[in-house]
Amino acid sequence: MVPTSRIRASVHEADRQRTEPVPLEATVTRDDVERVARKMKNTNDATLRRSHTLRLVMAALEGLTFEEAAVLVGERPERIAAWLQDQPIPRSKQQRLEDLYSITRHLQVLVPRGNTGRWFRLPIPALGGATPFDAVVSGRIDEVAQLTHDYVDPSYV
Repeated sequence: MVPTSRIRASVHEADRQRTEPVPLEATVTRDDVERVARKMKNTNDATLRRSHTLRLVMAALEGLTFEEAAVLVGERPERIAAWLQDQPIPRSKQQRLEDLYSITRHLQVLVPRGNTGRWFRLPIPALGGATPFDAVVSGRIDEVAQLTHDYVDPSYV
């Protein structure tokens, strides 16, 4: 078992190193493309989709610590860090990642850049006064996903 002090130190270090997402076009090199092509030979499309979705979700959760983002994903920070280092993500996490991606995608339309974490901590009447963070952690991720969908749906009244 990893000592708590080491976990906290690694979480704080990850938070310190978090930066604004850079457009994909600006970061992809020929070596990156070749590396991904080699990996694709040893994996399937669903595995790549989970990995890509995790990266998008983690980047979109601005304003939350790495540890808080890991709680939303439903895993320990060390496990998330390993997944971000290209260890395979279990198939059982696919739905949760897709739901979090849907929520964060809608929030990009609704919430000013950098305020996603603040929104997750804001009590929402439609969630019975609970925060979206608490609702997701308590298993009500579908309600939060539906709420953000309703906010951006033009037919929502």
